Amino acid sequence: MPTSVLDASALAALAFAEPDAAEVVAKLGDDYLVAPSLLWHEMANVCITKIRAHPTEREKILDAFRMADNLSIQILA
Repeated sequence: MPTSVLDASALAALAFAEPDAAEVVAKLGDDYLVAPSLLWHEMANVCITKIRAHPTEREKILDAFRMADNLSIQILA
């Protein structure tokens, strides 16, 4: 099975349904996903930035952040 390295911008596109999410899905396909150990720190930063920009959508943003954790991603040390 092919392996793809997932970065925070790609995961954020997926988690927060950003305009380029479909492109990310197409590129990743059914690949085995790996990511650097900083992935969740970077995602938390994206989440905080989104909440600050859109405070009325706080719960929706947090739900999307939590759902992203359900993806099968191997974190590399």
